[in-house]
Amino acid sequence: MDTNKIKISHLGSNPLPSWLPDESLFSLVSRTHRLWGYPLASTTASILFGHAHGGTQHDLPTRLDEFARRTAGLLGDAVSIGASRTMFRYYRTFLPTDERQHVLDALRGPTVAHLKLRLGLLTSRFRAHHPLKACESCMREDADRHGVAYWHVAHQFPGVWTCTRHRELLRESMFKSTGVGRFQWHLPEPSALQEWDANHRATLERSCERIDTLSRLITTLVDASCETPLEPERLTVLYRTVLAERGWTTPSGSLRIARIAESFTDYAGALRLIPELRALPESAPEAGRQLPRLLRPMRSGTHPIRHFVIIGWLFDEPQQFLDAYQSTGKDVIRHAVVADGVTTISPPAPQLDALRELLADEGLSVSGAAHRLGVDVATAAAWAARCGITPSRRPKRLQAFALRDLIADLRGGLDKALAADRYAVSVGTVTRILRTEPGLQDAWHQVRFQQAQERARAAWRALLCDHGSLGMKFLRGLDPASYAWLYRNDRSWLQSQTPARTSNRTSKSSSRVQWDQRDAALSHQVETVALALLAERTNRTLKLWELYQRIPELKAKLAALERLPLTRRAIERALRPSKPAPERPFL
Repeated sequence: MDTNKIKISHLGSNPLPSWLPDESLFSLVSRTHRLWGYPLASTTASILFGHAHGGTQHDLPTRLDEFARRTAGLLGDAVSIGASRTMFRYYRTFLPTDERQHVLDALRGPTVAHLKLRLGLLTSRFRAHHPLKACESCMREDADRHGVAYWHVAHQFPGVWTCTRHRELLRESMFKSTGVGRFQWHLPEPSALQEWDANHRATLERSCERIDTLSRLITTLVDASCETPLEPERLTVLYRTVLAERGWTTPSGSLRIARIAESFTDYAGALRLIPELRALPESAPEAGRQLPRLLRPMRSGTHPIRHFVIIGWLFDEPQQFLDAYQSTGKDVIRHAVVADGVTTISPPAPQLDALRELLADEGLSVSGAAHRLGVDVATAAAWAARCGITPSRRPKRLQAFALRDLIADLRGGLDKALAADRYAVSVGTVTRILRTEPGLQDAWHQVRFQQAQERARAAWRALLCDHGSLGMKFLRGLDPASYAWLYRNDRSWLQSQTPARTSNRTSKSSSRVQWDQRDAALSHQVETVALALLAERTNRTLKLWELYQRIPELKAKLAALERLPLTRRAIERALRPSKPAPERPFL
């Protein structure tokens, strides 16, 4: 150990170690527990957090206010600890200020119930648990320098699977996130870290550069956004600006989705080798279904991995992204137009000024200005509307009074298809009027949003009134469309209108789940892991926890084994008492 020794304070008669570089709160308390020598983890938790299970969550721990009070502020206050020593440091990257405060308030209080749902983890298709990860080289260096290996916060970030210092793959702990040792204190030890399968590791090492690049991107952007979050609106504008520069959008701003999907699938392929990232699209058609949603303004609750992967795909270096993000100012965001559910980007001030000069000063028509600027006439008309200029019209079917009535109906939120039918024009004509009449499109979207909000809220209130005792899962199944709309667009109201908790459980899963494929894959995993475990020992029966310690997703499927017959039989065979070896005759 070098001269950089750990500083020790005192909590009553107990010594209290100080922070090590980039150390998590869970790691510090685990070191404290080992230093104090109490046989029970609950004793240390009670002393530091005032509760037998306080602070034992290794990712988003509770009772930070109590911890700061009981340690007399020697290790910092609750806000600084939560912001730098927990997984909140990662999730705050894209959270607006009010959401950041909500998460901090939960960490400072007695429970983090529903916090992962609010952060969008449970619906993200990425893993909601956070496995403890460690770098073997860091462990050796930490032991030499500080006398103990510990958990680094940056290693725990979702999407980070290489050590950015040593550029080697991280190893995952078999404790905590698997449910094993849930309320225990634990430090990294080589024997408790899962080995990568040899064949899989060889494949990963061939793609290690891309995985390492993503890890570096994540750690850089997490630190860069510690004070000010990255705003989803600015990100959306920036993404689509880069796509336009690459020629992947039409002149009107629509996505050339086939070319985009092919490029994104090629980028994501190497990342999908990491089990945590297998929710990324596997094929171009799948990417074509996912990307349009990701390239529209993302609401709060979107898993940060989705942003990080898109940024890594579009930018070569973190600093390149940060420079482009800073240059994407508020003036550009104001020119983001939403039409038919697709965000299109109108040009910044110079192009708009040029258009305004051509129309107002030189007296050109919209078609003449469009030709001069090299854009479509419809695009120039939409830009003119954003400038407050009403283009001259030469209607083929709509008379002036009919056009006036149509505009009034659209301001009232009339559906485009109904408007087209009422005035005997095409839906395209209605869309063009929406885009080219100054202020009309914004007013139409606002009224349509309010109408949809009123319908969804009324439907949800009716469900709560009639069936509230049956629980949230049942209500979602009765009206999934209303629930989905409220979850995406009015989440705070939805969370205030939840049914009373009930012990009744309904367990019929969606028929869309491919249970046969899931059963075959999971049973194969169980058999493979069971054989490996049995090879490590003799004459000892396996325990169920040993299986789901190695296969984290197995624990979540235990309640659905009636749908997984192959997996159930594989578990039964694995847990069957092994026959003792026959006694050798005495000679």
